Amino acid sequence: MKASKDERDAVIGASRVTAEGRRQLPCSAAFALRHRHGIALKRIGEICDREDIRIVKCRLGCFR
Repeated sequence: MKASKDERDAVIGASRVTAEGRRQLPCSAAFALRHRHGIALKRIGEICDREDIRIVKCRLGCFR
């Protein structure tokens, strides 16, 4: 299922651009999006993949 524009905008808005120009989303921000906007974590991950946003500071140690 394709993410809505609102979901996409929320994820992009929560991400930050590094000095190298790459977008990153801390894991804690993904969890906050889930609670604040009701976006499933799987959907957030799909949006990050599609938009080339890297998940960082993973709570489980999967992503650094």
